[in-house]
Amino acid sequence: MTHLTLEAGNPAHGGYCVARIPDDGGSPLAGKVALVTGTLPGERVLAEVLEDRPRLVIARTVEVLSPSEHRVEHVWPLAAQTDVGGADLGHVAPAAQLRWKEAVIRDVMRRIGGPAVSQAVGEVPVREVPGGVVGWRTRVGFVVDEAGRPAMWRSGSHELVPLDSMPLAVPEIEELGLFEGRWELEPGSQVRAVAASDSPPVLVTPRGVWRAPERSAGARVVERVTTEEGSFRYRVHASGFWQAHRAAPSTLVRAVLEEAHLAGGERVLELYSGAGLFTLPLADAVGPKGRVTALEGARQAV
Repeated sequence: MTHLTLEAGNPAHGGYCVARIPDDGGSPLAGKVALVTGTLPGERVLAEVLEDRPRLVIARTVEVLSPSEHRVEHVWPLAAQTDVGGADLGHVAPAAQLRWKEAVIRDVMRRIGGPAVSQAVGEVPVREVPGGVVGWRTRVGFVVDEAGRPAMWRSGSHELVPLDSMPLAVPEIEELGLFEGRWELEPGSQVRAVAASDSPPVLVTPRGVWRAPERSAGARVVERVTTEEGSFRYRVHASGFWQAHRAAPSTLVRAVLEEAHLAGGERVLELYSGAGLFTLPLADAVGPKGRVTALEGARQAV
């Protein structure tokens, strides 16, 4: 494996930092851009090259030579050791994570939207939602390894890493006993643990939806979103999309209603409505004399 000493630059989407491979050692990679995981802006690191592409290199940090003041102990040690997904910024202090995401949004607006869009949008603040750095995911997907254990792919490889816990998940997912050998799971299959806010946790497998190894469940789970405006109930397909962060649905509903400034009797067109997270609060806001037209192409979501 090729190793490089790099100075980490600006953050990029996916937990990467951008670095330039120096032209000081005769390396055939000299001058290329490197996207490096496991580091922070300003750090000097020893990185292992995972992929050498025509215009850039993908690398992972194997040793931190000069740590950032914003580096913390990783919230999920297994992810730090094995590069499984889901905790790309687990080594970054929470406040610095928010600044990281703001920088990524600014960069995307500039590169994809162009100067006009970037200037029109201006600064986009990223705010912390309740829930802490662990114990917040209500949906987690796994691949079953050859031994029948829930596992995740090592980043950039075809290697499955078996898991003995999922610290990012809400406690209800742990109650399923996935990591205790209670389930007979088909090797190579994909399974999904779902902990809805108003119904028991379930496991979605190719054979159906299950509350326990020998106890099947219905295809839909119940979510309840409560805000200052009211409480809204949703029947969501267990395999369908729903915001994974426990606090995200109510946070997003509040944000949409605050920006929409709706009054009774108004008409609203909602595109990509999904399971109706915004549809019900919007309908409540416009009242019986208003109208909400929601469009969604995924039949499962409706």
